[in-house]
Amino acid sequence: MVADGSALTNIVSSSVDVTATNTTSADHYILFADSPTGVEALRSDTDLKYNPGTNTLTAGAFDGPATGLTGNPNISVTEVTLKGNFLPDTDGVRNLGSSTLRFSNVYTADMHFNNEGINNSIDGTWGHWTLQEGDENIFMINQRTGKKYKINLTEV
Repeated sequence: MVADGSALTNIVSSSVDVTATNTTSADHYILFADSPTGVEALRSDTDLKYNPGTNTLTAGAFDGPATGLTGNPNISVTEVTLKGNFLPDTDGVRNLGSSTLRFSNVYTADMHFNNEGINNSIDGTWGHWTLQEGDENIFMINQRTGKKYKINLTEV
């Protein structure tokens, strides 16, 4: 007599056999339970899956701090609040916006410009400047020479 297990009910096991499928290019569904301990039914959700062939974890949405993301995550969020600096991964290569996707306004304190190592296309030199606003004037400070300039403004 061979038992196929189809009529077995209320079986509780504290362990199961696990087989590695590191290169299988197929979706695998992540199992979860309703509570951290006790006898619980295993459940899955078709929106929460892992493909070991592509090393991709997929979910309908992620909620939480996203601390420790590495690689090249493609992230779309509604709002970002920084608790530190916003830095590119390399110097003088990344853009903020594009010619077709522009920011409408930039709210900032002083504006710093420094193209050291990336000579300009007009005279081949580089500069290091700070733009500051005053009560009635706008100023430019040459950080290389220490000279300060007032920008001539004409009321219209």
